[in-house]
Amino acid sequence: MGVRRFVLGLGILLGLGILLVGCAPRQPAPLPLLELHNGDMEQGTDYPTDWGEPWVGYKRRALSRDTKIKHSGQAALKFRLSGISGERTLEQVMRGGAGREITLWGWIKTEGALQVQVGLLPYDRRARPLALLPAARLEKTSDWFLFMQKVTLAADSTHFSVALRAEGTGTVWLDEVQLSGERVETVPADPIRVAPPEHQEPELPYPGAPGGGWLSSQRMLKQQARKEHPVVFLGDSLTWDWQREGRDVWESHFKPLWALNLGLGGDRTSQILWRIQDGALAGLHPRLVVLGVGINNLIRDTYPPERVVEGIKACVRAINRACPGTRVLVVGLFPVQDSPTRPLRAQIRRVNALLTRQFPDFLDLGSVFLKQDGSLNPSLFRDGIHLTAQGYALYCQKLSPRIQNLLKP
Repeated sequence: MGVRRFVLGLGILLGLGILLVGCAPRQPAPLPLLELHNGDMEQGTDYPTDWGEPWVGYKRRALSRDTKIKHSGQAALKFRLSGISGERTLEQVMRGGAGREITLWGWIKTEGALQVQVGLLPYDRRARPLALLPAARLEKTSDWFLFMQKVTLAADSTHFSVALRAEGTGTVWLDEVQLSGERVETVPADPIRVAPPEHQEPELPYPGAPGGGWLSSQRMLKQQARKEHPVVFLGDSLTWDWQREGRDVWESHFKPLWALNLGLGGDRTSQILWRIQDGALAGLHPRLVVLGVGINNLIRDTYPPERVVEGIKACVRAINRACPGTRVLVVGLFPVQDSPTRPLRAQIRRVNALLTRQFPDFLDLGSVFLKQDGSLNPSLFRDGIHLTAQGYALYCQKLSPRIQNLLKP
């Protein structure tokens, strides 16, 4: 009987414990963390990371990173208006915040005939902006001014932004912007989101622009590169387009070689160097790398052909370090723009002439894409730069025998 009473009492105690646990109040879920990035404008090159796009209007830079005029630190955000662009809003958006109490503060400076507001801008569930909650309103020229605002965001706002709204003619500077509140922080920008400078030294590694999916494409290519590939193609959009306009000849000539395409549109020598440094060739032991890069350096930068050649040489050295014993076939720059008298054509010829002297394994195909008068063959180019399917068929006809020869023991 004693044992039975003990077991019965134990069961009652366990039942009461479970009941009490079930009745205990649940702890509320923690609020999602709200982060303002790069409030001190320290991250960035030509313009501050995470604060919008640099171009507004035709060939007019509206947003930049000013390293001369700033409140503190290394730089401030500089926002220039022309007067013909109307009202402009520059902002950094954060998800969440409904019903939250948030404090915003920072420093602002203006110059010119401007009307400027800075504050918090909430959005509703349909992503429509609600009324701006201004922390400061400024007109005309004003020296550095400390603004501060403590607000409770509307319960129906799904996200909000720190917004700078301006119109008129002149310049606005913004610096040392901060947010505070419960589960609210101001943090640096993600380093990989820092946009590279417009002009890039050809021999130095820079990542591509993060806004175009460049980094995700690079990560995807690294995943593909884990298998064994005797031949690797590395380059810009002319390499990448083997998978599109050149797909048929790729399937028939290069896929049987287990070739791997690591091309990315828009790449300069700087991006090739960055990708190799980031491990694009890690674990690979190709017998041959086909390298085609350099035209974007000439199109986007102002460096002379000699510097572009130095960038290509740096890429070859980086390939040799990553894959010792691998041969590198350097493909010369293809002609672009229809007229043979365009200055870019002379630069391309100069680059190819210098590469011919530098590399025994060099392939210059420029002339095969031209008509007798030196203009582009329209059946081979779809836009004056990129090849058509017929252009890739001709490219393959010249390239494939060279690859086969270099793969011989």
